[in-house]
Amino acid sequence: MSQWNQSQKYFEHLLNDNINKDDLPWIEHSLGQINRWKGNWLEAKEYYNHAYDRMMKDEVNCEKNCAIILCDIGEILHLQGKYEEAYEYHEKALTIRKKYYPSFDHPHIATSLENIGLIYYQQLKYKES
Repeated sequence: MSQWNQSQKYFEHLLNDNINKDDLPWIEHSLGQINRWKGNWLEAKEYYNHAYDRMMKDEVNCEKNCAIILCDIGEILHLQGKYEEAYEYHEKALTIRKKYYPSFDHPHIATSLENIGLIYYQQLKYKES
């Protein structure tokens, strides 16, 4: 656990002292990841939401990068047992990813499909999964 705490302190320092605004969403995303791995799901979701909001302001890469955040928020909701809400986030991420990666053999598409399948499986909807 101490390595997660060290990483968290490092990224919190970067968040507070960073002058490159382009890095801020990824720093917040990293803090969300750390909190997710530590089991602090509410804090993780908060950081993911901040990262998502910042990314949406970036006109160049916002949509493609936001799919990563949407997927991570979906994973938090899945861990919390909020399957319907998690499904919505994973479906949004999948829709975006299909737009940028039209081939179904891309790893990001596979990740989204796997996450949706796991939600169906948790809900005992085996045919859909």
